Amino acid sequence: MTDFAFSGFVQGLGFIALIFVFFSFQKSNKREILLYLVFAQLLFAVHFGLLHAYTAMSMNLLAVLRGVVFLRDRTVAWLYLFVFLFLTSGYLSWEGWRSALPITAMVLETIAFWIQKPQYIRWLSLTPRPFWLSYNILVVSLPGIVSEVFVLTSLLIALYRFRKK
Repeated sequence: MTDFAFSGFVQGLGFIALIFVFFSFQKSNKREILLYLVFAQLLFAVHFGLLHAYTAMSMNLLAVLRGVVFLRDRTVAWLYLFVFLFLTSGYLSWEGWRSALPITAMVLETIAFWIQKPQYIRWLSLTPRPFWLSYNILVVSLPGIVSEVFVLTSLLIALYRFRKK
């Protein structure tokens, strides 16, 4: 496979993940939000691995596990365990200062997804966006960059749609 075709394949995987991310925040309950995100994060893990962005790859693999666990159990111990795992994984996959960006984003997302109410999940999910956007620019993940714009847009639309009147 040529470099151009391989690059297209890698970016294409990320764009498929982007579709799952966009629709996740349009769902009306936590279970559906997390299911869509599990699929997105699995695809993004492969995408980042192929880009040699190993911190983001490890963060997304742990996020898949987090999503599955949070679908079944909301015990506060899981929250602390996943924060610890994201910090540890980030340390083990450290690629320099840029690794701090996805580590911070995933800790913030973990707190957001541990919350029960979808509206709070949406509000708190706004906070990791600048960290992921910066990282995606640094590793040249075109779908990651577009994903952050779409996620932000999707979150704002969902916040408007599901607002309390």
